[in-house]
Amino acid sequence: MKIERKTYRDGNLYPEAFNYLKSLPENIDYHKAHIERHPLSIYDLSIQRVMKALAEILDEIERINHALFDAEGRLDYSLAKLPILQKELLEALMAHIDDCYRILKVLHP
Repeated sequence: MKIERKTYRDGNLYPEAFNYLKSLPENIDYHKAHIERHPLSIYDLSIQRVMKALAEILDEIERINHALFDAEGRLDYSLAKLPILQKELLEALMAHIDDCYRILKVLHP
């Protein structure tokens, strides 16, 4: 299955949930009773963390791909940062799932 997003058609490149949350009427204010942010704000902060973590991993992989090998054939670049970045991405994804549950919670009185 191919997922395709286009700015001219969808308005942005975020997942479709972003558009649904953005179109919520202003009178939806159950988040105040739950002492939470607005659902769009929860989602926006959450997806930004996921995108930042993914971008950092892709940047690190790009640096690894362009790293040179020394005379013995070993990579002349430390790979110690990659597991840390992978861990952050997994934590961001798990937090995003939790944030989606928070959004469901604040949409109900």
